[in-house]
Amino acid sequence: MIRYLFPALLAFQVLLAVILWAFPGVWALAGIPAAFICAATIAHWKTPRDPNGAGPAMRPGVLVLGGLFTLVFGVAGMSLMWGATAPESISIEREIVIETPREKLWSLIGDPTQRTQWSPWIADVEPIGRGGAPSVGAEWRATLMLERLAVPATLKVTHVERFQRFGWDIVPVGGGQLEDMHEEVTMTHAPLKAGDTASDRYVIHYRLSYRVPSVLGRVSERMVIRRPAERMADEALKSLQAVSIGVQ
Repeated sequence: MIRYLFPALLAFQVLLAVILWAFPGVWALAGIPAAFICAATIAHWKTPRDPNGAGPAMRPGVLVLGGLFTLVFGVAGMSLMWGATAPESISIEREIVIETPREKLWSLIGDPTQRTQWSPWIADVEPIGRGGAPSVGAEWRATLMLERLAVPATLKVTHVERFQRFGWDIVPVGGGQLEDMHEEVTMTHAPLKAGDTASDRYVIHYRLSYRVPSVLGRVSERMVIRRPAERMADEALKSLQAVSIGVQ
């Protein structure tokens, strides 16, 4: 019975992954353990029993353990197939409209030392070298705070366009599963509505991008990192709005 159930159960897992995400390629083999254990458990349950007690007896423990291991390996296998089909490049983007003088906004966006006032995940910013006004190529030392995890990092400025855009590459010390991390904030004039005379209204666009090259890394990113990073982006713009209104 196993030789018929096993390929059927494996095919079911792969087909489910294809329907939900896409074909996982060689990672379809991750479904083998769950399919084999499930097939063996069903075969044990379906094995004919001798009414006189001479044949093999059904063991409830085998069924319980078989069901448990099927669930554990099934979730693990589907997670790997999910990670295999997930995109390698991630971009988290948010926007907000803030009405305040552009000098106030830019002082918070374009000065790395002010980032700690509104960004919930960048702390302890200090320049590497002489410091001074930020320019392309300048580096800053900081601590990244994501949930309860604190990671030292180097921030290398890539874009400084006064009153328009500020961006930097983020390089965690010691590396990690996330690569090519980049954070960028842009500000543009908000479109005026009919009867609207305000000129100090700006659309602030925030973008955090990174790559996750490994399949295991993508599983971890989707399960552990993505939602906290999205919450951080939301909180950052709300905090920027609140702080910019109160900046003297």
